[in-house]
Amino acid sequence: MRFFLVLISAILVAALAGCAASGPAFSPAAPPASDQTLVYIYRAHTIVGSAVRASFAIDGTAAADVNVEGYTRFYVKSGYRTMSVSYAAFPERHRAVHFPPGTTIYLKFLTGSSPGEAGGTRFSYAIQEVPPTTASREIVPFKFQPPAKDLF
Repeated sequence: MRFFLVLISAILVAALAGCAASGPAFSPAAPPASDQTLVYIYRAHTIVGSAVRASFAIDGTAAADVNVEGYTRFYVKSGYRTMSVSYAAFPERHRAVHFPPGTTIYLKFLTGSSPGEAGGTRFSYAIQEVPPTTASREIVPFKFQPPAKDLF
């Protein structure tokens, strides 16, 4: 019996390890042009939903997929744009986002769980804008995942 528990534990650890991002270590991008915004999206490690990648789009065009412990970066033309997020079996979410010209913004993808109805568990996700001073420290250990293209 103990052998099976060890075997199952090893399989679960290997499966979850395969869900983490791989790629080059964090490297800052060039500052944005005066009519663009540099966008970083990063995803902290959590057990909840770690096997599922989060997919992002700008104005309906696929921008990037981000795994746990990964980040991406791309430039967008400044102004109000529609950002969409697809994650697991959740319905796709759309949100108008203001991308100020000549700035850099950091968005952190978070997942979580809480008690649900009838003793079940409710899973959720959110995107949080993080101040540059905080995000520039948090993003350092993350691995780069290339965007679909550099400018949206």
